[in-house]
Amino acid sequence: KTCKESKMQLAQIIDDENIVDFFKLEVKYLKVLRVKSKEDLNSLKDDYYLVDAFVDEFGGAGKRLALDWFKDINCSKFILAGGLSSENLKELKNFNFFGVDVSSAVEKQKGVKDKQKMFDFVKAANEIS
Repeated sequence: KTCKESKMQLAQIIDDENIVDFFKLEVKYLKVLRVKSKEDLNSLKDDYYLVDAFVDEFGGAGKRLALDWFKDINCSKFILAGGLSSENLKELKNFNFFGVDVSSAVEKQKGVKDKQKMFDFVKAANEIS
């Protein structure tokens, strides 16, 4: 209801406890999968996901997933998050991720974005697409 009333176009949903009834949502959504192991990736259905490393807190922790976990997996419906920066995006080129997500790597300090870091990140992302 909140998503619809706020006129959101897409909700990013973290559902570690499997309590969200996605069929009742009145807005398009992207499920966030906080990955603990390669097996978590192998069990995914054919859908779009934001894939992030599991950490106790949510978002902006800068922890990266092992890229070798994605070998032999179709990554074209994954948005990869966690520990990405303009310096390491080139490592993703051959995986064909749908997109990338960034937070702490483009911050001056926690919660404060840096304009130049954001520019550099977007430039690096465009170079691998």
